[in-house]
Amino acid sequence: MSGSELDLIGGVPFLDARFAPRRLMAAVVAVRQSHAARAGLPSPADPSHLLIPEHACAVRFDASEVPSLPLSQDEDKGVSDALGRLEEAMPMWTPLLWSLPVRYARIASGTSLSASSFWWPQHILLGAETLASELEMREHVLHEHCHQWLYLVEELWDIDLPGAPTFTLPSGTSGRSPREVIGAAHVAAALVRMYNAVGEEQQIGPLKQYGWGCIQLLESPQVARYLTPVGAQITQRIKEEL
Repeated sequence: MSGSELDLIGGVPFLDARFAPRRLMAAVVAVRQSHAARAGLPSPADPSHLLIPEHACAVRFDASEVPSLPLSQDEDKGVSDALGRLEEAMPMWTPLLWSLPVRYARIASGTSLSASSFWWPQHILLGAETLASELEMREHVLHEHCHQWLYLVEELWDIDLPGAPTFTLPSGTSGRSPREVIGAAHVAAALVRMYNAVGEEQQIGPLKQYGWGCIQLLESPQVARYLTPVGAQITQRIKEEL
């Protein structure tokens, strides 16, 4: 990635040891200040307050709230416990797990295991099945943190082109933009690292197969044409990791 935009932030979150989370967050604060000024919104006295989820949503012009319910005290503790287990397995991820303010909530309806959205920044929603399982919590808390950090990268640089069509993931999930395919591959690569660290090798083969399926889709002519240079750089880095 020599000479790439990603060098400015040290690479790809959860994949590169030199990734600089505070540098990325500072750049995102500057972008959000610009958005707030253009919209005529008051800027907080402390610019870092733009990293508070409520402020992040307020300066997102196309913000779209995801319906959710508050977590119970026990569920909130379950999130903290999952973060602690991830930190124990991957100490180098500590800043990625704790430094970005995130609001956790329960998915209001449906059977999804977890969810988040670029258009409702710094909110992570967890499904009932996930909240009831320590193993699911560990995986899906990591899954959604991967998305949150990649969303921050997307606030600096587009990773796919406006108007790109949607595609079907290797899992069969349809209607996914190229950047969502990148996000799926990124999650797979991070989970492979985590499961390697905790010695749960049975999980690694299916994740690698899924990740490679995403990479093959991203490198196909019908998708690659819609990736920006930064999108292509991230794809290449994930490919190297897988």
